[in-house]
Amino acid sequence: MRIMNLKPLKTKKDYERALERLEMVFDAPANSAERDEAEILSMLISNYENEHYPMDALSSHQRKNWAKRFKKMSENKDDELLIDDVLDDELLL
Repeated sequence: MRIMNLKPLKTKKDYERALERLEMVFDAPANSAERDEAEILSMLISNYENEHYPMDALSSHQRKNWAKRFKKMSENKDDELLIDDVLDDELLL
């Protein structure tokens, strides 16, 4: 598997590409180049999200609700209804 050319995420398109690539390498074996890439992509994505989608804009209640829903999503990866609920909540913010 070819490693993505890693660089700071400056545009939404860069961010979306990084998310797509992270999805492809997320479950890479430990001590592999792909696992290293996943870790770096995670940091780049986190930095972009902190800059463009700050959590400070959410109330404490909203952050707790978001965290609970995200936990449910990660426990039930195939549950599309939970994903739709989170997306609907984002539109209400």
